[in-house]
Amino acid sequence: MERLPIELRQEILRYLQLQDIKSIRLASTSWAELAQTYLIPPTFLSLPHRDDFGRLLLLSQHPSFARSIEKLELDMGELDEYHARHNTFFVQYMRDPEDRDHESQGAWAEYAKLKSQKEFLADKYCNIDILEKIFKKLPNLRAIDVNLMRCPFQHPLLQQIWQIPTTRLLSRESTTQRFSSIIYAARHLSLD
Repeated sequence: MERLPIELRQEILRYLQLQDIKSIRLASTSWAELAQTYLIPPTFLSLPHRDDFGRLLLLSQHPSFARSIEKLELDMGELDEYHARHNTFFVQYMRDPEDRDHESQGAWAEYAKLKSQKEFLADKYCNIDILEKIFKKLPNLRAIDVNLMRCPFQHPLLQQIWQIPTTRLLSRESTTQRFSSIIYAARHLSLD
């Protein structure tokens, strides 16, 4: 495979999953160098319960990874816990009580874990100083997509109750603060 033209190898890399790209980079130094740009997808997704801004700051400081990021997606959806718990009962009303309780406990345990992570990372999320450092070092950033309606959870029950509008919390204060930080930090960018 070393004798294949670079264009053909790049075409192969486009169809590989991330784990396969990591594996093929171990084959040789030429594959490692060629596949490096495919490690970071062009759209960077940020969720409030992960340290994505810390990770994005590190990526922005890397000479080749910083060029890979073209779009920043910020999913800022929050859960109104009171309504969500009621909607959980509504969604699962016709199910067997044992299955319902087991799935419900699993979903709320996952939510509690994500909520504590979100609270721990709250001062980093949309921090204006971090955002300015990041935006200055991402030369190919062309779009910032902020979404309050996409579900930030992986658990199927949480995704199901997210479809009910009363489940979503729209906090004006935190949303206004985050939007203001993003707009101020992005003031020098030329976005599409």
